[in-house]
Amino acid sequence: DLVPVRLQAVPIVLTVSGNSPYRTVAELKAAGQANPGKLNWSYSTSGYQVMTVALNAQLKIKAEGVAYKSTTAAVPDLIAGTLDYALMALESMQSGAPCLRACTVVSNDAC
Repeated sequence: DLVPVRLQAVPIVLTVSGNSPYRTVAELKAAGQANPGKLNWSYSTSGYQVMTVALNAQLKIKAEGVAYKSTTAAVPDLIAGTLDYALMALESMQSGAPCLRACTVVSNDAC
């Protein structure tokens, strides 16, 4: 017999390093528009990749995506400032606290 599976919805957060100069989405957007192709972001699944590409399109910025095997693997580079930003589940972002900062909640839906 098949048993229904329920997906758990988690907030998806636009995350930057705690030392990042970007404190708001507007600041990130301004930097991306002033320096096309200079910002970079991480993704660990095709879902996060699609969401970030859509976000970049909405912000009208061009930035380089960097693939990671997991969100957790990207956290040290995000903290260090090697990565400029990432979309991640709130619980993943909290694993890097207090060294990470949330700019905004992008979605309250499961990805």
